[in-house]
Amino acid sequence: MIFFQNAFSALLSAATNPLALAGYLAVILSYTIVALKMKRNKQVLDALEKISEKDRRRVLEAEMGHVPIPIDMTAEQYIETRILHYRHIRYWIIAGVVVLLCAIVAWSYREKAKTYTGNILNEDKSKEHVTDEIKPASELGIGVRIGDDASISAGGDLVISGKETNIYNIIQGIDERDLDFWIERFQEQSKEGRIKEVDNWYKNKEITSNLKEALIIVIQRIDKELQVSQKTIEKLKSQGKYDLAELWERLDKAFQQSPSALEIEEAKALNIIKQKAEQKAANDEIEFYLSMGERFNSILQFKNAITRFESALNLLEAYFKKGDERISLTLNRLGLIYLDLAEYQKALERFKKALTLDLKEFGLDHPYVARDKNNIGLVYHALGQYHKAIKYYENALTVYLKDPRPDPEAVAIVWSNLGRTLISLGNYKEAIEYFEKALASDLKNFGPGYSNVARDWSNLGLALNSLGNYPKAIEYFEKALASDLKKFGPDHPKVATDWNNMGVACYSLGQYQKAIEYFEKTLAVNLKNFGTDHPDVARDWSNLGLTWISLNKSQKAIEYLEKALALNLKKFGTDHPQMSILYNNLGGAWNSLGQSQKAIKYFEKALALDLKKFGTDHLYVARDWNNIGLGCYSLGQYQKAFGYFDKALSIFNKKLEPNHPFTRQANNNKIMAALQSFGAVQKIDDNKNREQ
Repeated sequence: MIFFQNAFSALLSAATNPLALAGYLAVILSYTIVALKMKRNKQVLDALEKISEKDRRRVLEAEMGHVPIPIDMTAEQYIETRILHYRHIRYWIIAGVVVLLCAIVAWSYREKAKTYTGNILNEDKSKEHVTDEIKPASELGIGVRIGDDASISAGGDLVISGKETNIYNIIQGIDERDLDFWIERFQEQSKEGRIKEVDNWYKNKEITSNLKEALIIVIQRIDKELQVSQKTIEKLKSQGKYDLAELWERLDKAFQQSPSALEIEEAKALNIIKQKAEQKAANDEIEFYLSMGERFNSILQFKNAITRFESALNLLEAYFKKGDERISLTLNRLGLIYLDLAEYQKALERFKKALTLDLKEFGLDHPYVARDKNNIGLVYHALGQYHKAIKYYENALTVYLKDPRPDPEAVAIVWSNLGRTLISLGNYKEAIEYFEKALASDLKNFGPGYSNVARDWSNLGLALNSLGNYPKAIEYFEKALASDLKKFGPDHPKVATDWNNMGVACYSLGQYQKAIEYFEKTLAVNLKNFGTDHPDVARDWSNLGLTWISLNKSQKAIEYLEKALALNLKKFGTDHPQMSILYNNLGGAWNSLGQSQKAIKYFEKALALDLKKFGTDHLYVARDWNNIGLGCYSLGQYQKAFGYFDKALSIFNKKLEPNHPFTRQANNNKIMAALQSFGAVQKIDDNKNREQ
């Protein structure tokens, strides 16, 4: 019915061209014949159900004019095949109508162009740039790198670098019931009014900084979702679907009240939608579930969001098995939620399934394929599989840059992700190139107040710190700290990350007491926000332990390091790069207490893990060789120590500048071992001479 309404409403436009009119009437006639055929076949199918099974084939053949039915098909299957055949013809007819309409529109515009050529120069030039609007990468389900691992130091010293704050960090320690309670307390309806309310609650110490940040994210996401919803309502009204428009308006009202109100209204709306015809109802239901998933995700109700997205996915796979881009988009939405929740295998399964579908549907050079590959890279980085992560990031970047007008946010995200992974692999100079590209792009397209700019400064600081350029690193860390303090206040996880990075730089400069102050600030904020069962807290304990070793308080250091080791074993298992960091730090603590044999066992554990993960030519492996050398040196095994220091130095010379602190320290260690070895050999020779 809708087809005929739209077809006849366009008849006047088609009548402006005799050939278009003839073609248009032919299409309508063809569609009518096909529709009648389909209707007749459905009636036959219904009638067959009332006839006994043994007579169905004979009756059907008579009805079809004694057309023989294939032996391997039942009567019902034959009719269903014919219905499907006519359905395909109907779709091709609809496609023909679309092509014909486009031709009519093009013809009419050409005619208008002839008439109005003299007035074109006086049109409003602002219309020329409508298509230049930047679409946020988040709308395509593109993920940004979350977290990082470590920067290295020779002589047993290894400092864990700061991580970017993500949703997973923010929601740790927040009870969903607490979030619901404060959402229900909103009196204001506008975005600005609600943010003021949250600020007042925080100033009055009614909520923590973490809850404040979560509520602000909720407010911003609600506002964004309502803007999208308003467009949906306007579209429904323009199509005459006032009942559905009213349904969405009621949902919007509940959405602004509380999660529980939204769930109640959702159930009512879903009941209305399910009463419609099957496939149409399925499509409405899918759109409904997708919208509800976005809404629950925007108010950090992740379990509810996952349930809605999974429901949408099940319906999509049942009714729209091929060619529907919503399937891969929904898979990516689910993957990003699981990534936020640190459920990496579940995230990887969704992203890989999305990639398979998008490759089949769109080919290699499509933004959806780039999005999928970037997101797979995020998971591999989180799992410590850095080379795999880089492969996926580079593939994603290649696809994005093939576009004549690539999305600047998406490209900057991939540059940033590549840089973070290159830091983990010790390729600091290459990482800086990517970070500088990301920073320049974000400043140009979004300005210095954009949240990703602080991320870019922090990333540059980490890379420069790893290269030994500590003063420049501190400049970038201070910029990021100032920006985040202004936005979030002193009790926010992002600010804790900035303090941690300042502590890293102070440690690298030998300012250990100052580093302790920064690390203790970081730990206090993270314990307040996340409790004792979070990877950032393990990082803080490890950093404090390492710094106490440098202040000759090794027993105190071991207490911190063993707590960090236990937590990381629980979170990551035995085969993660974080474990080699802690093995080295514990080895350094025991070596400083004079228990060098025990220290060497820890250093060898770290070496075995790093060789397995990175191969023989990596800075982490150089660190391990150097540390084993220190253990041997402490035991008086100078020749052995010399061999280990030499191995470490050869890698440092290859990977770093000659004046880098790690290179200089490994070289000094080698010289000292050589001198001591020579002295030991000389003493043995003197003793032999005396015996003779």
